Amino acid sequence: MPIVSIPVTEDTFARLTAWAESQHQTLEAAIVPVLDRLVPETTPTNERQRAFEELTRLIRSRADRYPSGFQVDASRESIYEGCGE
Repeated sequence: MPIVSIPVTEDTFARLTAWAESQHQTLEAAIVPVLDRLVPETTPTNERQRAFEELTRLIRSRADRYPSGFQVDASRESIYEGCGE
């Protein structure tokens, strides 16, 4: 496994070490998942997931615009109602 060396201040190192200990992990074990989240994979699945999460955030940000209990009828029948057969 490749090794990355990152210079940090003594204060930062102390805070990172204390944080890792509070998680009952080594410093390396605590930092790797954080770094993984900073640089997500660029696979199509992750792009679809990112787009879905963005849409979900948008929908939730508009939730207060509708009355309590409101549900959208997005059935095929309601979408094509009145279009004839």
